[in-house]
Amino acid sequence: MNVSTTESTSHPTYEFTLDNGLKIIVREDHRIPKVYSTLMYGVGAVNERPEDWGLSILLSNVLQDNYWKEVNFLHEPLYDGCFYTSLDYFQLDFPVLREQLDTALKCQAHLMNRIPDDEVIRHQLELLIQKTKGDSAFEEDSGNSPEFEALIETGTTRYRPREGITANLERLTLEQVKQWHKMWYGPNNAVLCVAGDIKVDEVKRLAEKYFGGLARCDLPDRPIVRGPAEPGYRQTTQHINTKYPQMLIIFNTPSLVTTTDHQSVRALQVICELLSKSAPAHLTSVGQNPAYIFASTFRISRGASRLRFAYYFEGDADEAESGFWSLVDALIQSPLSPADIEPAIAAVCTKRQEFNDSLKGQSKTIARLVSNGSPWQLIDLDVPKLRELTPADIQRAAKTFLTRERASVGRSYPVEK
Repeated sequence: MNVSTTESTSHPTYEFTLDNGLKIIVREDHRIPKVYSTLMYGVGAVNERPEDWGLSILLSNVLQDNYWKEVNFLHEPLYDGCFYTSLDYFQLDFPVLREQLDTALKCQAHLMNRIPDDEVIRHQLELLIQKTKGDSAFEEDSGNSPEFEALIETGTTRYRPREGITANLERLTLEQVKQWHKMWYGPNNAVLCVAGDIKVDEVKRLAEKYFGGLARCDLPDRPIVRGPAEPGYRQTTQHINTKYPQMLIIFNTPSLVTTTDHQSVRALQVICELLSKSAPAHLTSVGQNPAYIFASTFRISRGASRLRFAYYFEGDADEAESGFWSLVDALIQSPLSPADIEPAIAAVCTKRQEFNDSLKGQSKTIARLVSNGSPWQLIDLDVPKLRELTPADIQRAAKTFLTRERASVGRSYPVEK
């Protein structure tokens, strides 16, 4: 077992690796008698080749179905387990009382140790095929039509057209599904992060007990192929489930795990705040009013790293879009002062500090960082580095990333009844 430790933060954090490759992070936080345990696999759609399309979401559904059907193998089943899946991970979380940690780790090890049942695979495959054939697939959650999603992914290998996923799922055999599970869902492609009122020695003992005997998976070496950062300005008109006409402007941007320029990623977070809520006075009178813009960005991702702006509009769409670009141009051309950016930095720091201070935030963020090959220490650098941002950092990030060459624009209208 390889072990490294640090106690440089207010919450002592320890990192070690089992002989089978499972990475384990323990973050001691003794303020309340609770624990948050995250088991995360580093697998998702970013790992799929065209002949694999749909396999990661299928296995996510299969493993969840299989797991809950067997949860009664425990004398004290936990009903608060939370599954999550994304482009680059699949995870099972347990928020529990500290005396339930043994049961939580037993549950998570059971998920890793269990080969999916044929009956469950067939059932979930049928359900997923039906879903991908549905007219509303991929529209409800993201606000993007399949056509707009394809536009955003111009030049990348990440985009999975609905018809292509359906066709591939219909060709799949049980053996292919099991082979995908064998390749990716093992300890050497997973991270276990336990945060809360525990001691590192206790987690070591339980991890060896429940995970130590599990076999490594046949993990392939499949590098991620990314598309061009600046494929050129793209625009489409889409009809989606929205109540009012809405403008969506999405930029291709890096994340904390796809660039070494972490300050630019943090600057983009502050820009989201500047162009939505905490705008300085001289920006509120330029173009689209920042008070009505909704913004978000992906911070930790090997998949889709996007900066997303959305706002409702009336009248001419060209004018509505032009107002946003006027706002961006003003941000780039007129340097802000430290006083201008301070409210936005303070707002972002407050959000990050609140999340990172929770057991859930610590466990999930650390697991995500480590799963994507980044040091867990980035969680403790988050707020201090945000506070170091300067007006020059903000201007440089805006000039680099808020360009028309990186932008996909969706002029969204309500679906006609």
